[in-house]
Amino acid sequence: QVGPRDEKAGTMSSPRETVWRVSTAPTVMAEGALPGEVMPAYRLTGKRAVAERVEAVLREHPGAFLVASRYDTASLLAYYLEGHPSVRSATSAMGGRRSSYDFFGDTRLDDPALVGKDAVLVGGGEKKWLRALAFDEVRTIEEEGEGRPAVRVGLGYRGLAEGGARE
Repeated sequence: QVGPRDEKAGTMSSPRETVWRVSTAPTVMAEGALPGEVMPAYRLTGKRAVAERVEAVLREHPGAFLVASRYDTASLLAYYLEGHPSVRSATSAMGGRRSSYDFFGDTRLDDPALVGKDAVLVGGGEKKWLRALAFDEVRTIEEEGEGRPAVRVGLGYRGLAEGGARE
């Protein structure tokens, strides 16, 4: 039987069940549930608009590099930004798991060529950025909103903060 998860049996969702849930989502939404109540719709929409906001900040800070607080945000920005630039991820520096962003040369945060440059920081709270990466100053350009990550500018990058990176 394809349908909701059997809580008593504790079984994992099967591929058929996943298809059932996705195919019935429009019906659930039509019956009055908002997308955020059923699924995190912000993960599916609005990324082009976020990229446009980030591009505007990048134009105001020529030569700045781009860092996202999460690796999924980094990949979405790299996809939606014009020219598909390298976008770094601070996930592991902020205490999360390591990802491929920590190993490839054009996305590593410990690159000495970045020292002294400004950075556009997307997502994450200001305190997390200050614990993860060292800057002369961090300025908030736009606070986080519903489905919108915060955008900040880090001036004068000094590298990974003491204890910020996971080994």
